[in-house]
Amino acid sequence: DLDPEPLVWARRCRLPYVREVADRVTLVKGDVRVPRRPLVDITCALNFSWWVFHERADLVRYLRAARAGLRPNGVLVMNLFGGNRAEKALVERTRKRAQNGPDGTMLPAFTYVWEHESFNAVDRRLLAHIHFDLRDGRILRRAFTYDWRMYTVPELRDAALEAGLEVKLNAVVLAGENDGDCGALIRYAWQRGVVVRFIECMPFREGQPVATALLLERLAREGLPLQPDVEAAGLPRGPARYYRGEGGQVGFISPMSQNFCSGCNRVRVAANGDLRACLGGRVQAPLGQLLQQGATDEDLAVAI
Repeated sequence: DLDPEPLVWARRCRLPYVREVADRVTLVKGDVRVPRRPLVDITCALNFSWWVFHERADLVRYLRAARAGLRPNGVLVMNLFGGNRAEKALVERTRKRAQNGPDGTMLPAFTYVWEHESFNAVDRRLLAHIHFDLRDGRILRRAFTYDWRMYTVPELRDAALEAGLEVKLNAVVLAGENDGDCGALIRYAWQRGVVVRFIECMPFREGQPVATALLLERLAREGLPLQPDVEAAGLPRGPARYYRGEGGQVGFISPMSQNFCSGCNRVRVAANGDLRACLGGRVQAPLGQLLQQGATDEDLAVAI
C-alpha cells in the first residue's frame, strides 16, 4: 500500500493471530504499478481493488507490472462485477451470523449494508459504501468508502492484451440457449487474440449440456472445421483439449463426454474455504474453518 496506516493496522491487528504464518508475510509500502522481486506464482487483486485506477493508462501499467512480477506460467487473479442492475444507486442488506474473530473473540451478529451512492454512466465512476447495523441498535455509517471506476469485461480484456497477458474466455454451452452462438464467439475471440474454451455443463445447475463431439460437428457445418492441436497435446495445461482452426486455437473442457479424471491436475477452493479435489465428488477439506480455529501448517497438511 502507498498509505502506511493500513500496513501498521495489519501488523498490529492481524499478523499476531496467524502464528507461524506471520513469518512468511511481508508488508510492502510501495506502488503496485512498479514491478517487484522476487517473482511469484500468483498475484491477486481481489475485492475489486484494482478499480482504484480511474485512468486506463494506470490499469495497463499495473497489469504490465503484475506480469513482470510473475514466474513462468504464473497467474494473475482479478475479479469484477457489473451489469445493469449494478449500474445504479442501490442498497443491499445481508444478515451475518455471530462468529469468531481472528483473535478468537466472539463477534456478535450484525447486518452488512452495501450501498451504491452514485454511478456515472459516462465515466463509469462508482461511489460505494459499507455500513454495519449492530444488534444493540448502533449503526456504523460509511465504515468503508470506495471511489471506483467500474470497468467492464471487454475493457479489462483489451487492457490485459495490451499489457501482454494471455487471455482465455470460458463459456458453458447449454442446448437451446447459447449453443448457436459458439461460432460467433470463436470468431470474436480470434479477432482479439483470445483463446475461447467451451465447457460441458455439469449436473450442478439447470440446463442441458452439449457434448463436445456434437459441438464440433455443428461448428464444422457452420464453416469452422477444427482439428486437434498436436502441439498442445501433452502440455501441462489442465483438463482442456485444444483444437485449431484457420483463425487460431479453441479449447474444450468435456467432463461429461470425455472424462479426464485420470489426468486431472486441478484442485478447487470454494468461497467458504473448502478444498475439493473434484467438483463432482463429495470429499472436501474444510481449510477455511480450520484456519479460523487456529490450525497449524501441519494440521492443514493432514486435512489435505
